Amino acid sequence: HHLILGRRGIGKSFFLSRLYDKVIEGAAGNAWVPIKTRENEDQVTSAQAFMKMLIQYLKETPLGEASEDPDAVYATDDEHREVHLAMERLDVLCAKKKKKILLLLNNFDEIYENLFKDTSRASLRGALQQATWLKLIGTARSSAFVKLLRENYETELFAQFSTSELEPLSGNEIIDLLQKIAEVQGDNEIRDPVIGLGQLAPQPLRLLAVGLGRVHLLGQAVALLLGLGEGFLRL
Repeated sequence: HHLILGRRGIGKSFFLSRLYDKVIEGAAGNAWVPIKTRENEDQVTSAQAFMKMLIQYLKETPLGEASEDPDAVYATDDEHREVHLAMERLDVLCAKKKKKILLLLNNFDEIYENLFKDTSRASLRGALQQATWLKLIGTARSSAFVKLLRENYETELFAQFSTSELEPLSGNEIIDLLQKIAEVQGDNEIRDPVIGLGQLAPQPLRLLAVGLGRVHLLGQAVALLLGLGEGFLRL
């Protein structure tokens, strides 16, 4: 699994959207079924709710017709057992269809922190560790989340994730990026004013490039995670 770190607006969700589009287009081959969550999943307060969310999103994919009723995960109050059984059923489904699930999870830090019970966190950690057919690429707003995991001795979860951190672009990098966008779009009205943006202070420049952080640097890490060539993701 992989965790993308960075402050709000730097391009984490933008990267997940581009990755989702590329996988849908077949850039990662036919084995991967991508799922991209919304930026707000406040209803996920337990491991069972997490599994229900996963299965609900799965309903909108080629695996949807064969997947179970999302509420089946609430068959009993034994959270650990129900999550384990749901993961086993998805394991059988993925093996039968020869598919793997790529879960693109916005704000994983908020979801994990919203799991109120320690038993819910333990069930989720176990599920992520158990599933060989699932790859999770999640976002978190800062390295403080990773620090929290270390401080709370949640090494079982931390050990499952590699990490990348998106740093803000410099003023010159933003100008270069905006110029490139103008050139690709063939928009002369944009390109000429962009050249004069070098007079602006770095912070206003960064605001002009919200959602366009160093997302291109994540391509290699994700390609390695999915077992693909480094150039599969051209942002």
